[in-house]
Amino acid sequence: MWKIRILEELGNVRRALRKLRIAFFHLVLFSILTSFIGGLILSTKALSPVSNIIGLANEIEASVLSRRLPHPGVDDEIGRLVDTLNHMLARIEASFEAMKRFTSDASHELRSPLATIRNTVDVTLSRPRSGEEKDAALQSIGEEVDRIRTLVDDLLLLARADAGRMVMQMKPVSLAFLLEAQVDAHQARAQARDMRLELGALLPDEILGDERWLLQVVGNLLDNAIKYTPVGGTITVDMARTAEVLRFSVSDTGPGIPEDELERVFERFFRSDPSRSRGHVPGLGLGLAIASWVVQEHLGTIQASNRPEGGATFTVSLPLAQPHT
Repeated sequence: MWKIRILEELGNVRRALRKLRIAFFHLVLFSILTSFIGGLILSTKALSPVSNIIGLANEIEASVLSRRLPHPGVDDEIGRLVDTLNHMLARIEASFEAMKRFTSDASHELRSPLATIRNTVDVTLSRPRSGEEKDAALQSIGEEVDRIRTLVDDLLLLARADAGRMVMQMKPVSLAFLLEAQVDAHQARAQARDMRLELGALLPDEILGDERWLLQVVGNLLDNAIKYTPVGGTITVDMARTAEVLRFSVSDTGPGIPEDELERVFERFFRSDPSRSRGHVPGLGLGLAIASWVVQEHLGTIQASNRPEGGATFTVSLPLAQPHT
């Protein structure tokens, strides 16, 4: 029997495999290191706008709210984030400026009556006064105290409104009843100034609202009209209706409102130029702001406009309790 034995030298093969393993290991190590460095470079480049945003955001303070975050120049997630943050900064800046104006105006309004009270007291104590003079001084002080109390009450009301702590008690309300009640309540004051306060045709429709606050809206608009209507003028209150809205307007025969102030008359503490009135018009500049807030809470609108024949008109539109179909 023949036996065949085949032998082969494997030394070179093992050496090649060992070198291949070493080369593969180095290749894997190099790939991992390259991927790490490349990823680090790419992530650093990709996150560089975020670092810039964080750096600038840390520098933005209340005194420099006008600054904006740099836009990366592309409309990706970071770009949209920057746009969102810049819009938020714009809203914060507007709110902050409004708060500063509000605080400044409130301080000014409080300073005036307090100064009057201080002066009255000083003058009264400067020398002996008769009983009538003391009574007149006390009456003046009482009027200024009432002014301060009204201002504080209005400020607290608006502060609660801003904080969302005012809750409307909604129920069907006759707008005609509210208008009639407030016109009757203001007749004596209008007649004392030789003004005609007229109420047009009333409509029976109801709105869904809080009677207490709606009464204040009507009262504030009538107060405003009486302040700016000259002696012998006329104030007219009218109602109108559409399919879904009940509307009322308060018109006066005063000098009207400058066109550039029509939108601003509902701002807090805003008062029109003195030339619109008969010199200084008493008031705190909060009545129309409160009226605007109440109307918005009732999902309605309030607008100021000028009448072609002269004078101003304030129009309030409120949703009907049961819209007509």
